[in-house]
Amino acid sequence: MRRFPNQTQIAAALTAALMLASLSACGGSTDLVETQAQTADTASETEAVTLTEQQMYINNLPEADYGGDVFRILSLPDNISWGRVSYSAEEEVGEILNDFIYSRNRAVEERYNTTIEEERSENIPSMVRNMVSAGLCDYHLISDYVKSIMTVAVNGYYINLHNVDSLNFDNPWWDKECTELLTMEDRLFVAFNDMNTQPLTQLACLLFNNGLISAFDLESPYQAVLDGRWTMDLFNSMSRAVSADVNGDGAMDEHDRFGFITGVGAFSPWMTGGGQPLVLIDKDGVPKINYGSEAAIAVAEKIDIAVNDKTTAVYLNDVSWGGSVFMNGRGLFRMDTMGSLESYRDSEMDIGALPIPKFDETQENYRTMMGNCSMGVSLPNTALDTDFAGNIIEALGAYSYIDLKNAYYEVTLKDKASRDEYTPMMLDIIVSSRTVDVSVINEFSWGNVVSSFLSSIRRNGAEQLASLQEKNESKFEKTYEKIRDQYAALD
Repeated sequence: MRRFPNQTQIAAALTAALMLASLSACGGSTDLVETQAQTADTASETEAVTLTEQQMYINNLPEADYGGDVFRILSLPDNISWGRVSYSAEEEVGEILNDFIYSRNRAVEERYNTTIEEERSENIPSMVRNMVSAGLCDYHLISDYVKSIMTVAVNGYYINLHNVDSLNFDNPWWDKECTELLTMEDRLFVAFNDMNTQPLTQLACLLFNNGLISAFDLESPYQAVLDGRWTMDLFNSMSRAVSADVNGDGAMDEHDRFGFITGVGAFSPWMTGGGQPLVLIDKDGVPKINYGSEAAIAVAEKIDIAVNDKTTAVYLNDVSWGGSVFMNGRGLFRMDTMGSLESYRDSEMDIGALPIPKFDETQENYRTMMGNCSMGVSLPNTALDTDFAGNIIEALGAYSYIDLKNAYYEVTLKDKASRDEYTPMMLDIIVSSRTVDVSVINEFSWGNVVSSFLSSIRRNGAEQLASLQEKNESKFEKTYEKIRDQYAALD
């Protein structure tokens, strides 16, 4: 059986490949080259420390022999989950991500004398409902859309993960901020672990046409990101700079050039990016509507300029031709997710990726919203041996920590890294700044928080958000109180 220490060799090779690409690339500003060199030096030192740290975590995993028991995973198929699902691989095929997953699983199986099996289905909610109702435990790990998990959590289908002693959310392969935000009334029904790359594909980002940046002699957005100057005002000024009625017919249509290709999916990620998600958690752990606050309205005003100005933006929900504008080189920015980069690997267009801009330069960090179609880790309420489930989940996380993300980067950027050495740096910023807006995650159980906001800002910009919040606050509080009572009834 193949031994797993090859994972360190994979990571080292990936790091070397990305650094080689950056060193061999030509062009770019002096500032960017210097920043890249400094980042590479720091990354080299950090990588050595981190890989040693990772091996320490692997070595410190608890010892157990499960006598050949099968660890069963129920997850969504690739064709429905908007991204690669990385729980299992049947065999090595010479593709780095697939082969990493194959080696990782074999290592965990060998260490714990278990077998990992995965079943994929588009009907997870009904399967879990039927399984729990019958008192069965056909699966140890359930990985469904986080929005689906949270919608049915009040029905008692899933275990409170905080009660699983073998799970340690202080380990670095768990997303700590998302764990905290998804904990409601001291209950956590879904969490995110580095063993699956699919949540990375759901991270909001901006794609951009670097050719138009050069053609219009605009400053490098990469440098702006690295300098902390990548703001909504800078985005809007660049968007305006390239937008034009190219054929002079007085109408902005598929024959013209636009600064921003977007749709209804932009509003919530931009609010989060500006540090003002639609719902905030107060000091007592209670969610409160936020979009009518003074700070949130200030962010919404900039989003209104970015999205609702038809002289600079194409709104994909309104026109049939919107999607072709960016692909045909007539759009500067496109709202998308990190997973979409893979579909552009063979594109002739020079495409880069950026985090959502900050509200202004005083905002400390970039903030990246994870979509509600991200696949999390959950355990069914009928799980009998939670120590078994928790230990295998922790082991998969430990063996995936750092290296699985690197393998995903290699696949995502294959045939592209040599022409754009900065995108891996941008992806690191996007991934490290990830968070959730709990109103988006709970969209189907918290009433109309998201839909009412989207409808209002699309029609009226930021003008009526304060009155909208005032109108909806009492209704939201009653909805959450009902959910709180349903949680209490689970005890």
